[in-house]
Amino acid sequence: MQFQNKEFLKELTEKIKNQKYIEKFYDKITDDVEVTPKEVKNFLNQKQNQIPFFPKKICVSYIIFYPKLSNINKKKIIDFLNQIKKEIHSDMDFSTKAILFSEDDSSALQGGLIQDVNINNLSPEFVHLVLSLKEGEISKPFETDLGFHIIKLEQKRKNEIDFRHILIKPKYSKNELYKTKLFSESFRKRMIHQKINFDKIPKLLNQNKIADVIIQDSICMEENQLSKNTKKAFLFFKKGEITNPHKEIINGKEAFVIVKLLDEIPSKPISFEEDYNFLKNFVKNIKNKEKIKNWANKILKKTFYVKINC
Repeated sequence: MQFQNKEFLKELTEKIKNQKYIEKFYDKITDDVEVTPKEVKNFLNQKQNQIPFFPKKICVSYIIFYPKLSNINKKKIIDFLNQIKKEIHSDMDFSTKAILFSEDDSSALQGGLIQDVNINNLSPEFVHLVLSLKEGEISKPFETDLGFHIIKLEQKRKNEIDFRHILIKPKYSKNELYKTKLFSESFRKRMIHQKINFDKIPKLLNQNKIADVIIQDSICMEENQLSKNTKKAFLFFKKGEITNPHKEIINGKEAFVIVKLLDEIPSKPISFEEDYNFLKNFVKNIKNKEKIKNWANKILKKTFYVKINC
């Protein structure tokens, strides 16, 4: 298999190194770029057509219903991760297995490597597990909101750690999904008829045996950040109304979501006084691109090349 070929892994590592090099080189070229308030004001006055509007925002509360995985399906995943662990005898083995099997898209192609993680940003359960490992040691399989993992502790510093991990996300049966949908529909009806507030929901849902529930009360986001299904549900909605449950893929897992519309904040033009930091970064980004372009043009003038007609 291609992924198990050492030459392929070597080539992949080089590509990652090259990408990091390009990022550092970009930072070095643009390091001295500064933006003054006068430049921001001039840009605002001269190039109104290039200044974006702040998009419309939607304020919502929502509940996510993840199906509870059956003990049989849970055991299959844990057995699979235990088998992977048995086959790991070196750093190269872990990296290869992560590339082959990990369902964490952000780290799989880097051999499962995640660096410079502040332990204060991790859940207490995850921290407890990580800190119980010695450097180079691999954990037993464990579960988080994202799925099932094994991790290998690479390096432990004061408040930061580097580790590799392999993530397997749960795969729900049709029956598990169906029961969760019915449960979410039933709970929505209770919310409407009994006028249940979001702050009372955790007490009502903590002990259920059908779904793992995540509740988020009162958040605002740009309209384009909403999923297609949620946008569709809000087309004819008024403030205070609650959507029917609809299926979403969240963190790579199937779930049912109900959303309550709290408020809509219309789009507005950007103001120099109110949105200076945003404008400053916007102008700085333009100057960065211009500096990179000028640098590239200078290099090209000094570069000798021959055009070959094939």
